[in-house]
Amino acid sequence: MRKLFLYLLMILAVMFIVQSLYAGDDIYNDGKWKEDSYGVWQPITSNVGGYRSPTEFASTSDSIVAADSGKVFVSVANTDITYSLPPASSVGLIYTFVAGSAKGVKVDPSTTDTIKYASLSAGDRIMSTATMGDSITLICSMTGYWYVKDMKGSWVDGN
Repeated sequence: MRKLFLYLLMILAVMFIVQSLYAGDDIYNDGKWKEDSYGVWQPITSNVGGYRSPTEFASTSDSIVAADSGKVFVSVANTDITYSLPPASSVGLIYTFVAGSAKGVKVDPSTTDTIKYASLSAGDRIMSTATMGDSITLICSMTGYWYVKDMKGSWVDGN
């Protein structure tokens, strides 16, 4: 009986040691997913327009700069969040915004720029309807204008 107990104890010890060897942030070792401090798996990069894009998770409003072109911004805030776009002066700038929580995401262009969607005028922001998973990709393909390249969910005039 004592031998059986020792064997079971050794098996348990080996199981715990082996499990700890494989524990880590990126258990798939694919560079795509990482476990955050809450134990939630978050994507490290996203695929936008057929190429891999860096992803930035935000819990507060943010001013986007031209150097952020190509990024995917995921809102994980507990309140509505506003992203301020840079001036639409460089053709080719592209940004994707995702509602990672059930809060509104507002995308605010410069006062003279127009987001070409529905009846938005110069300086009007576009806003998600606070549904998790809403996303929009905006591209500057003409100076002064942001065009909707891709949209999921409901987006409305945020003014």
